[in-house]
Amino acid sequence: MGFGVVLMLAAPPLGNQLGLVVLLASQAMIGTGAGIYFAVDYALTIEVLPDRSVAAKDLGVMNIAQALPQSVAPFLTGAVFLPLGNVLFPTFPGGGYVLSFLFAGVIGVIGGLMVYKIRGVK
Repeated sequence: MGFGVVLMLAAPPLGNQLGLVVLLASQAMIGTGAGIYFAVDYALTIEVLPDRSVAAKDLGVMNIAQALPQSVAPFLTGAVFLPLGNVLFPTFPGGGYVLSFLFAGVIGVIGGLMVYKIRGVK
Protein backbone atom coordinates (compact mmCIF):
# COMPACT_ATOMS: atom_id res chain seq x y z
CA MET A 1 0.00 0.00 0.00
CA GLY A 2 2.81 2.39 0.89
CA PHE A 3 4.60 1.57 -2.38
CA GLY A 4 1.46 2.47 -4.33
CA VAL A 5 1.33 5.89 -2.67
CA VAL A 6 5.02 6.50 -3.30
CA LEU A 7 4.55 5.35 -6.93
CA MET A 8 2.09 8.22 -7.37
CA LEU A 9 5.05 10.58 -7.11
CA ALA A 10 6.19 9.30 -10.49
CA ALA A 11 2.87 10.07 -12.21
CA PRO A 12 2.99 13.89 -12.67
CA PRO A 13 6.36 14.13 -14.45
CA LEU A 14 5.43 11.36 -16.90
CA GLY A 15 2.82 13.43 -18.70
CA ASN A 16 -0.84 12.77 -19.39
CA GLN A 17 -0.89 9.34 -20.98
CA LEU A 18 1.84 7.43 -19.16
CA GLY A 19 1.16 9.40 -15.97
CA LEU A 20 -2.47 8.26 -16.05
CA VAL A 21 -1.39 4.61 -16.41
CA VAL A 22 0.99 4.97 -13.45
CA LEU A 23 -1.74 6.72 -11.44
CA LEU A 24 -4.27 3.95 -12.12
CA ALA A 25 -1.73 1.23 -11.34
CA SER A 26 -0.82 2.90 -8.07
CA GLN A 27 -4.51 3.22 -7.17
CA ALA A 28 -4.97 -0.50 -7.84
CA MET A 29 -2.03 -1.26 -5.52
CA ILE A 30 -3.40 1.02 -2.83
CA GLY A 31 -6.88 -0.52 -3.06
CA THR A 32 -5.56 -4.07 -2.98
CA GLY A 33 -3.23 -3.30 -0.09
CA ALA A 34 -5.98 -1.55 1.87
CA GLY A 35 -8.38 -4.45 1.35
CA ILE A 36 -5.85 -6.99 2.56
CA TYR A 37 -4.73 -4.81 5.45
CA PHE A 38 -8.22 -4.07 6.75
CA ALA A 39 -9.35 -7.70 6.47
CA VAL A 40 -6.36 -8.89 8.50
CA ASP A 41 -6.68 -5.92 10.87
CA TYR A 42 -10.31 -6.68 11.75
CA ALA A 43 -9.65 -10.43 12.07
CA LEU A 44 -6.71 -9.80 14.40
CA THR A 45 -8.68 -7.23 16.39
CA ILE A 46 -11.56 -9.62 16.98
CA GLU A 47 -9.11 -12.34 18.07
CA VAL A 48 -7.43 -10.16 20.71
CA LEU A 49 -10.53 -8.55 22.21
CA PRO A 50 -10.48 -9.08 25.98
CA ASP A 51 -14.26 -9.53 26.30
CA ARG A 52 -16.30 -10.68 23.33
CA SER A 53 -19.54 -9.57 24.98
CA VAL A 54 -18.58 -5.91 24.36
CA ALA A 55 -17.02 -6.48 20.93
CA ALA A 56 -19.34 -3.94 19.28
CA LYS A 57 -18.08 -1.17 21.57
CA ASP A 58 -14.45 -2.04 20.90
CA LEU A 59 -14.98 -2.23 17.13
CA GLY A 60 -16.80 1.14 17.32
CA VAL A 61 -13.72 2.69 18.94
CA MET A 62 -11.61 1.14 16.17
CA ASN A 63 -13.94 2.65 13.57
CA ILE A 64 -13.53 6.10 15.12
CA ALA A 65 -9.75 5.63 15.03
CA GLN A 66 -10.02 4.95 11.30
CA ALA A 67 -12.64 7.57 10.41
CA LEU A 68 -11.13 10.50 12.30
CA PRO A 69 -7.89 10.65 10.24
CA GLN A 70 -9.95 10.38 7.05
CA SER A 71 -11.91 13.42 8.19
CA VAL A 72 -8.86 15.47 9.18
CA ALA A 73 -6.57 14.56 6.25
CA PRO A 74 -8.35 16.66 3.58
CA PHE A 75 -8.18 19.74 5.79
CA LEU A 76 -4.49 19.18 6.57
CA THR A 77 -3.73 18.62 2.89
CA GLY A 78 -5.37 21.86 1.83
CA ALA A 79 -4.24 23.98 4.75
CA VAL A 80 -0.72 22.63 5.38
CA PHE A 81 0.70 20.29 2.74
CA LEU A 82 -0.32 22.09 -0.45
CA PRO A 83 1.00 25.54 0.56
CA LEU A 84 4.12 24.08 2.19
CA GLY A 85 4.84 21.82 -0.79
CA ASN A 86 4.45 24.71 -3.22
CA VAL A 87 7.00 26.67 -1.19
CA LEU A 88 9.43 23.74 -0.94
CA PHE A 89 9.09 22.75 -4.62
CA PRO A 90 8.42 26.06 -6.45
CA THR A 91 9.68 24.89 -9.85
CA PHE A 92 7.67 21.65 -9.78
CA PRO A 93 3.98 22.04 -10.66
CA GLY A 94 1.83 20.36 -8.04
CA GLY A 95 4.60 20.36 -5.45
CA GLY A 96 2.05 20.38 -2.66
CA TYR A 97 0.63 17.10 -3.86
CA VAL A 98 4.11 15.60 -4.04
CA LEU A 99 4.64 16.47 -0.39
CA SER A 100 1.19 15.21 0.53
CA PHE A 101 1.61 11.84 -1.19
CA LEU A 102 5.16 11.46 0.10
CA PHE A 103 3.92 11.98 3.65
CA ALA A 104 1.06 9.51 3.08
CA GLY A 105 3.52 6.94 1.70
CA VAL A 106 5.81 7.29 4.71
CA ILE A 107 2.86 6.91 7.11
CA GLY A 108 1.67 3.84 5.17
CA VAL A 109 5.08 2.19 5.34
CA ILE A 110 5.39 2.97 9.08
CA GLY A 111 1.94 1.49 9.69
CA GLY A 112 2.88 -1.65 7.79
CA LEU A 113 6.11 -2.04 9.74
CA MET A 114 4.29 -1.68 13.06
CA VAL A 115 2.42 -4.91 12.36
CA TYR A 116 5.70 -6.75 12.95
CA LYS A 117 5.54 -5.61 16.60
CA ILE A 118 2.51 -7.88 17.15
CA ARG A 119 3.89 -11.05 18.69
CA GLY A 120 0.79 -13.19 18.45
CA VAL A 121 -2.62 -13.98 19.85
CA LYS A 122 -3.06 -15.57 23.27
